[in-house]
Amino acid sequence: MRCIYLAFVVFFLFSCGQARQVRAVNHPDSLHIIESSYAQFPHGERQMGHHYSDRFYAYASHYNDSSIAIYIPSAAAFGDSIHFVIYFHGWRNHIRKSLTDFKLLKQIYNSRVNAIFIFPQGPNNAADSFAGKMEDAGGFQNMMRHVMGYLKEKGILSTDAVMGSLVLAGHSGAYRRIAFILNRGGG
Repeated sequence: MRCIYLAFVVFFLFSCGQARQVRAVNHPDSLHIIESSYAQFPHGERQMGHHYSDRFYAYASHYNDSSIAIYIPSAAAFGDSIHFVIYFHGWRNHIRKSLTDFKLLKQIYNSRVNAIFIFPQGPNNAADSFAGKMEDAGGFQNMMRHVMGYLKEKGILSTDAVMGSLVLAGHSGAYRRIAFILNRGGG
C-alpha cells in the first residue's frame, strides 16, 4: 500500500505539467548523503534527549545526525525548474534503513518522475515525531536552499536552475514534519 500511495502522489503532482527542458546537465544515477547544518537535527529542543513512555532517547545517539540523502535518478532531464520529492521517515527508523526496507530509490527510479529525491534524517531510531529545524520558521526553506546550492556546486544542476514543484511525503510520525513545513516554512 505504501508503494502505491507514494507512486500515486508523485504521478498526480508531476503529471500536471513539466518544466521546459533546456539547460539539462548530464548526470549518472547517484545517491549522495551529505551533512547539513540545515538538516532537521541537531536541534536545541532535544539537547537533553527525550522521554517517551518509559524509554529515554539520548541526544548523542538519536538527535545528532544531520544527514540528508539526495538521490538523482539518471532518467531525470533537468531544465530551468527542478522538481523535488521530499520524504520523511517515521518512528524508530532512520534514512538508511528506510531506503532499504521501503525500496524508496527503486520507487522513484521506476516512477520515471522528473524529480530529485530528498530524504532528511529525522529522530534516529526514536519514538518521536519532533521535526527539529523543520518546526522553525523558514527551516524547510533553509534546508532546500542548501540542497540546491550543493547540487549546483557539484555541477549536477546548472547555476541558474530554480526550485520547481515540491512533493512532501512520509510515513508514521512524518505527519508532524509535513504539517510544520506547510505551516512555518514551506513557502
